[in-house]
Amino acid sequence: MPPRLLSRALALLALASAQNDSNGSDFENAEFNYTNRSQVSLSACPPRSTESDEALAATGLTGPELWGNGLDPGPSSFEDRSAAYAEWRTSVAPERQRFARLGPSGPPTFAGRRLAVSLARGLGCNVCQQLLNVLWDRLHRPSATNMGEFLDRGCPALVKDHLLKEGWAPNSGSSCAGARTLAADGEPWCLIQDPLSSIAEHPHLAENYDPGADSLILACENTIAKNRGRVITYLTAFRDGAPARARNEYLMRAACVEAACCSSF
Repeated sequence: MPPRLLSRALALLALASAQNDSNGSDFENAEFNYTNRSQVSLSACPPRSTESDEALAATGLTGPELWGNGLDPGPSSFEDRSAAYAEWRTSVAPERQRFARLGPSGPPTFAGRRLAVSLARGLGCNVCQQLLNVLWDRLHRPSATNMGEFLDRGCPALVKDHLLKEGWAPNSGSSCAGARTLAADGEPWCLIQDPLSSIAEHPHLAENYDPGADSLILACENTIAKNRGRVITYLTAFRDGAPARARNEYLMRAACVEAACCSSF
């Protein structure tokens, strides 16, 4: 091969090698930068849902009354015979898809589901913002492909790994001195971080069902997961030069409100 062609081939190989890294290619990010300069518009978020917390909490299940006594554990069993426990034991309860075990609060009940829904609606923007903060911090090249792969882990995994195990949880009472929401139980609640929480010290507890923990997953599912494409489009199109891996509360909050529609749930 003539020296000139050999030099050009080596240069192209070096360029191709430099374009690849563990978090995506420069081609993806070139597309990202191009999108960043284009005119991208998102449709407005829908108005806040008019459905009540009670309506959203209803599962349509009635436990043993629906199936007769065929699922009764038997007269010699000391198991809980409530409809709520029967739903959990038979994996009919939807929360069973999100948690592996019951926690101290016991099986999901209508009251617990209503509380979880009201917390998810009231704290949805905060939950969304914290999860997008994690996304932005973890990806040193926030391309559409990389963001999609991060979000595709699903809300249960994202919430457990990046919120619950890091000490984030809904709290009520005197701990909520700042921004807070009034939940279905009539108490003010807020999302705060306690690095010394029981889950932070014992991560396996993140698999225990609890209405507060479930509210964080519901918030994620009804904001980021429901509007996954909008969120990725917003962060790639309206980044406006914001550096990756640098905390940007304004950008993440705007993405949650304008793309994830966190105020519409």
